[in-house]
Formats: sequence, structure tokens, C-alpha cells
Amino acid sequence: MSRTLVLLWLGATNPGPSERAALHDWSSAEHVKLEAPRRAEPASSTTETYSDVTARALEELIDQAHISLGALDEESARRRIEQAESQLEAHPELPQSAWLMAELAVLRASLLAPRPDSFDATARARAVARTLEGRRAATYQELEGAGTPESPALPAQQLKLEGLSPMDEVTWDGKPTGAEVEAAPGRHHVQVHRRGTLAWAGWVELKAAQSSLVVPVEPQRPCSAEDFGNVAVIDGKPVPPAGVLCPRWVLARKAERGSVEIAMCRTTSCGRFVRFGVTARRHPARQEAQDVTDGWPAWATYVVAGAGVVVATGLVLAGTGAFSDAEPGRTVWVFDGLSPPGGER
Repeated sequence: MSRTLVLLWLGATNPGPSERAALHDWSSAEHVKLEAPRRAEPASSTTETYSDVTARALEELIDQAHISLGALDEESARRRIEQAESQLEAHPELPQSAWLMAELAVLRASLLAPRPDSFDATARARAVARTLEGRRAATYQELEGAGTPESPALPAQQLKLEGLSPMDEVTWDGKPTGAEVEAAPGRHHVQVHRRGTLAWAGWVELKAAQSSLVVPVEPQRPCSAEDFGNVAVIDGKPVPPAGVLCPRWVLARKAERGSVEIAMCRTTSCGRFVRFGVTARRHPARQEAQDVTDGWPAWATYVVAGAGVVVATGLVLAGTGAFSDAEPGRTVWVFDGLSPPGGER
């Protein structure tokens, strides 16, 4: 019974007909079926891609609120502040969301301050801004002692972020952080990037004495495109990135005379490259390792350690067209991590 393995092609271009034929023969000899990495699921419906148009529209709306406030047109200023807040709620994918929301809170405080009955509301608005971006420099009025209503600062508390994958990169209120963060109770903006792609973004409410927060990001899918990231070759040995979950997969690259070099991998460990092609077409890697159908080969447990010169980096999963498209009965697929979505053919 054939075993199915995900195949990654290490190179800037897809393999040619000779390499595809070698890969096909290798998979036949090893009794395995090669397939492309699974496409990553799109981010949740509330997480969109960054848009300059959206960002400019928001900044223009905030500028208009400033102008309205300066012209003492309180109704227009209030309406534009509310419109901008609503749009920021709907677009947490903008990395500057926390700072823009803080600016809106400052505007709201300025709008409320002249009213004699709005001391508490003004203080709360200023507290929102301080929570999102920290304390600003004192204004001229504050330096002159005019004073402004402000809620007492709530102490920051240690917060553990849960639900993240090992390679996830978290941005908390516009600042990079790890799986633990110090933050004051209140509203915060969170973004999670995985392998350079935005996986989740949103607003969260942190309560007093809260010690953990589950980030609702989709779990990392083993053997998907996002699972692999970039693969480097150091001192001639393949080095997968940290955090790969795919239990068994194959890495291949072009060699001389239409042959290929193939390395068997298990999560974050890969064996050495073994050449397979014209001269070894019917005896693939058995001199170096056991048949993969008879158990995991001993050499594949090798873990790369130590420093070295990266001789192949940034060559993202160029998927393979693993079978020759010139021969009938052979399935053809191409996965190219350097191409935009929809590049499969």
C-alpha cells in the first residue's frame, strides 16, 4: 500500500521534464505517492488583507474630526469620530489600528472636556488612549496647571496568550511581543502573523486580574503551505524552519544531468540529500537508507546543529509538478510559493 508524502521542491523554478521523470520513478520505486502541500485556509472573515485605500480613508476621517473640533462644530466632530471608530472595529488588519483608536479617544476626550457634567466620561476616554499607546507628552494646558480629568492608571498585569502556534508572531497594540505580555486592563489590538502572513487580527478586552487570554487564531495545519515556510541548506544539509508539524515529508532539488537530490524529513529534521536519476534510477537511496515503506531510515533522524553559511535561503516552497505532463496517466500539479493565490495549474 502506497504511503502519501508531501513533496517540496527547493528552487526558484519548478523542475523540468527530466527532474519530474526522476521524481516519478523515485516515488514508484519507493512505493509512495507525492502530493503538494495543502493550501492554507484563508484567515477568518473578519480578517482582511491590508488596504492603503482603507487606511487613507480612516486617516482622512480623523483629520476631518480634528478640523471640525477646531471649528467648534461639535456635532460634525462627534459624527466623524464615531464613523472612524466603527471602521477601525471592522478593520483590525491595519497595523496602525491601536494608534488610530488612541487618537480617536483623545479627540473624544477633547470633545467632552468643556462640558461640566462629563468629567468621568472624559477621564475614561483618556484612559482608553493611555492603555492603547501609553502616556503622551503633557500638553501646554497641563504644563500651565489647567488640569484635565484623568482616571487613575490601572497597573499592568502579566498576561499569557494561549492558542498560538510555535512560530506565530504577535503584535500587541502595534508592538511586537511574545506569548506573554504586560498590559493594563482595557481594550487592546492584537495581530498574529504566521510565516509572514496575517493569520488573525482583532480587538480584545482585558479584565482586571485576568492572567490568560485565548487568541482565536486558526491552529496550524500540519503539511500545509504555512507549516513549512522557508527551507535553508547549511553546509549541504537541509535545515527546515522551527515549528514544522508535518510528520513525514520529502525535500527535493535539482542535480546534474537531469537527476534530483532527495532528502527525507520528519517534522523539523531532515536527512542528507541522496541523488536519484539516470545512474541510480532503479536503486534509489537503498545504499544509504532503508526503504521508507520498511520503516523510517536511520539517516533521516539526523538533526542539523551548529552554525554554517546558508547557501539556499528565501527559496520558498516551489511545489513541484512532480510528474511529467508529457506522459498520459500522470497527474500534474504545480505549487509555487512565489506565485499569488490561484497559481495552481
